[in-house]
Amino acid sequence: MITKASEKGQALILITLAAIGLFAFAALAIDGSMAFSDKRHAQNAADTAVLAGALVKVRGQDWNTTVNTARARATSNGYNNDGTTSVVDVYLCSDANATCTALAAGAKPEEYLQVKITSHVKTTFARVIGRDQLTNSVTAVAHAVPGYRTSTFGGNALVALNTDACPAFDYGGSATTTVTGSGIFVNSRCDGTGSYNASNQALNSSSNNTTLTVPCFNIVGGNTVRPSSLITSGGCASSSNNSSAYITNPLAIYEKSNIPCGTSAGTYNATTLNPGNYSGAFPPGNQTVMNPGIYCIDAGNQSFSLSGGQTLTGSNVLIYMKSGNVNWTSGGIQISAMQGVHPDYDGLLLYLAEGNCSNVSITGNGTSRYVGTILAPCSLVKLAGGSSTGNQNVLENQIIADLIQLTGSNSLSINYNAQQQWQPPVPPAIEMTQ
Repeated sequence: MITKASEKGQALILITLAAIGLFAFAALAIDGSMAFSDKRHAQNAADTAVLAGALVKVRGQDWNTTVNTARARATSNGYNNDGTTSVVDVYLCSDANATCTALAAGAKPEEYLQVKITSHVKTTFARVIGRDQLTNSVTAVAHAVPGYRTSTFGGNALVALNTDACPAFDYGGSATTTVTGSGIFVNSRCDGTGSYNASNQALNSSSNNTTLTVPCFNIVGGNTVRPSSLITSGGCASSSNNSSAYITNPLAIYEKSNIPCGTSAGTYNATTLNPGNYSGAFPPGNQTVMNPGIYCIDAGNQSFSLSGGQTLTGSNVLIYMKSGNVNWTSGGIQISAMQGVHPDYDGLLLYLAEGNCSNVSITGNGTSRYVGTILAPCSLVKLAGGSSTGNQNVLENQIIADLIQLTGSNSLSINYNAQQQWQPPVPPAIEMTQ
């Protein structure tokens, strides 16, 4: 008699194994979907949290406020940093615990803010295979650049913006001009070739008896100079035919300033001028003192003129020429720009409004002293030295013009100090980088 082994119970084993497999697939489908959805939600929460923190940071708030703001935003999105369901860490990328991996070359890590969210998702079906929870970890990084101030046009002392004039910067006569503290920039593309005047360049020396000494120069086009007339003496590199320096829209500088003239008329007496709006020739009489403030002058076809023995002194002033030209050739002018008065205009001495392309003539004569930026982006600015004796012939300016001409027969010094010049504010910026 043959006895066969019983096969009872085998189906139960197969069903059990199949059930485990089904639970595994269910865990993958349901618990996996929950984890995937949570990760997307956590990433969105991290992104908004890091932007909220970065905004607080660029506004100059302290670090605790930055951290608390970022965590509060994460909490509002469901991640409350309770240590059980979620952990929200906030770092600067300069911190040892940060793991920022997408910083730009030369970046300052302390300007980058990182938010890291670790969340724990409880499972339903994955418990069968021993997984009680799934963990997600996401990070977001924002670049928070605080507002700052910077010199215009690379901090060059003399800037000629015309793109096509041949030359845009010309020095002639028999003058000796010395620039210290910074160099010159010429935006003209003239290089003696192509459609431009082949006999002239962007920068030109028009006399055998003139000398221009500068720390360095940067010229988009070329230069034509007499032997030994252009001398570099400084620690910066000079370049010509430098097409990479070309500025396509030089008049965009007007967008950086909006002078608040208001509606009040300027008042004055026999000797003293007060800030406000003026029309016609300026000064209106023989005034010798400008009180601090903003002078908005609509001279029409007349000018702001000081010549002969006229004197005028003023500190912390801004002269805004809505129309009319400027002719300062007297030996008794001592005026300086605002400093510590109005942050948006500190260092701005003379500003010709957009559309006012009138000429500006300045002679460093007698005991004259001019301090601050002269901004005349569509004007011809003529500079000349005065008498050769005494403490004179010094301009403490950055001069930004369409065209620049150095003329005259006497020496002229232009001493550039960035802290005395206009440094328009650059607003704070925030961007996601990771």
